[in-house]
Amino acid sequence: MQNMLTCPFCGKQPELDSYERQHVEYWTVVCLNDDCLVDVETIDFDVKEDAIAAWNKRGSLRLVK
Repeated sequence: MQNMLTCPFCGKQPELDSYERQHVEYWTVVCLNDDCLVDVETIDFDVKEDAIAAWNKRGSLRLVK
């Protein structure tokens, strides 16, 4: 399993959460830091590694003039 990056907004470690619905396990990654400025989490994935990969995906930064 790959490591999860910290939250891009607050720098805290996120939580990997799972739940079952209609006999299928779903995974999501969420930042639960109460001091985080943004309520951020992934969509639900049926593969744990896909949820982590989605969380770890970061856009590139560019300076806007």
